[in-house]
Amino acid sequence: MKMTSYVLLIGLCVLFGLPVTASTPAEALKAALVPNASVVFFSDLEKAAKSPLAGQFEQFRDQVNVVQQGGMPDQLGKWNDLAAFAESMAKDLGVKREDILRNFVSINLAQWMFGQQMNMQQMDMVFASEFRQPIEKKKLRTALEENSVLGGVESIIDEIEIQGVPVVSVFNPDAPADALFTQLFVAMLCEGRVLFFGGEVAVKSALERLAAGKAAEYAEGLAEMQQGCKDCDSFFLFAPTEPMRGKIAEFAQQQQAANPAMGNIMAGFAKMKGTVFTVKSGDKIDFAFSVLMATAEDATLVKSMLMDSMVLPSLKMMLMQKIGKMTPLLESMKTEQKDNAASFKASVTQEDISIFAEVFKPAPENDAAVPVGIPAQ
Repeated sequence: MKMTSYVLLIGLCVLFGLPVTASTPAEALKAALVPNASVVFFSDLEKAAKSPLAGQFEQFRDQVNVVQQGGMPDQLGKWNDLAAFAESMAKDLGVKREDILRNFVSINLAQWMFGQQMNMQQMDMVFASEFRQPIEKKKLRTALEENSVLGGVESIIDEIEIQGVPVVSVFNPDAPADALFTQLFVAMLCEGRVLFFGGEVAVKSALERLAAGKAAEYAEGLAEMQQGCKDCDSFFLFAPTEPMRGKIAEFAQQQQAANPAMGNIMAGFAKMKGTVFTVKSGDKIDFAFSVLMATAEDATLVKSMLMDSMVLPSLKMMLMQKIGKMTPLLESMKTEQKDNAASFKASVTQEDISIFAEVFKPAPENDAAVPVGIPAQ
């Protein structure tokens, strides 16, 4: 009887948009997974910060960002806008890097194909962040009003509730066609400690999943890859959509005549389950990039003909030319195969970070001002 009453209560709460229970940040982040996600990114910044290399690595990353200001290719240019939006929002909210505990992003790429412009409005995606301290609704509204996310034009901002969760919505029907968003919903969960960013349908669906206690399932390939990410600080998962597989298969067929070996590898990629990039921090920072193929034979081809013959030697040569000597990172680089997975692995130590910081040191302002065509002295 008690169980029946409880189930009935949950049903009524979901039906009338009432919060079932006070969700935890962990439960909220799970609900941010969109159905049939093609891309999933997770970063546990709180865990990564415990590494003795964290501070030094962050300084080096900031230094590299100053030295190399290159943008994304045209097809991925919206990611530059998205990064600028996130940076501006954090600044307006008064959020520093150490204030963000975890980030989770999931995207369904069913509406995108290689070579096309990214259209954020057409994608089912949710960006979620967990903060150390709650975000105030007033601050959030002000940050959205001042942000140029909608093309720098005046927007209509409203405050509503969905499934008992406060939501700030931003809408501008007059935004230019190439604006990052014409509509944005920001849900404030866990009393402002977790924010969901996304379109109306995506955010509403995520809140419905949370209220019902039914998180979306990882797609087959992503589920298999995600199992190996439990001890990592960060992971990035990608599984190609069926249209993408078709494009890769077409390219593989074109390659068969000119380069049969590469054609065979690409044919394997057309059937692959996906790729995963992981980061695990401790006394050193371990990186791993793995390709999960359909068969062990395909994985052997990728490892021997692509990773061992092309990627590994080229990367080592490039770094040797830049650094001029062997480092722990270069010595750690290796490839592995386990069943149907081919992997490239490497580890960064404190010594590596010190060496890279010196190599990528920003040029003095006087050097930057030297006219083109006149060698610097």
